[in-house]
Amino acid sequence: KQWYQRRVRATDAKSRSQVNNLDLILNTIPVAHDIQPYIEMLGTNGTLVQLGLVGTPSPIVPFSLCMNRKSVSGSLVGGIPAVQEVIDFCFEKNIYPDTELIDTSQLGDVYDKLESGNDGGIRFVIDIEKSAAM
Repeated sequence: KQWYQRRVRATDAKSRSQVNNLDLILNTIPVAHDIQPYIEMLGTNGTLVQLGLVGTPSPIVPFSLCMNRKSVSGSLVGGIPAVQEVIDFCFEKNIYPDTELIDTSQLGDVYDKLESGNDGGIRFVIDIEKSAAM
C-alpha cells in the first residue's frame, strides 16, 4: 500500500463520506470528544490510535468494532526515544500539525478557544522572541 496523509474531521461532510474506507487514524485530539464517528470511517481491519491522554472516557459502540474487525488502541508519550521515532516518521511522511504562531498578548484569546473545544484542531505555538521584545 502507498502511504498518504489525509486530515479527517467528524464534523466535515467530506470526511464523513469516508465511512469504512480508512486503514489507520492517528487521533491527536487532546480534549474529550466522541470517537465513534472516527471509528465509523475505519475500513476492515482498520485501527484508530489515540495519541496522548484524554482524561474523559469515550463511549464506543462494540458492534461497530466487531463487524469489520476494527480496533482502537492508545499510546502515551513513551519517553524521548519513542517521541523522536514518531517525529522522524512524521517528517519522513510529511505529516505536520496545523499551527498558529502567537505572542503572549494572545494567550487569553487562545485559552478561550481551547476551553470552547478548539474545533479547528490548531496547535498554538508561542513566539518567545517576539513576546520578549514586547
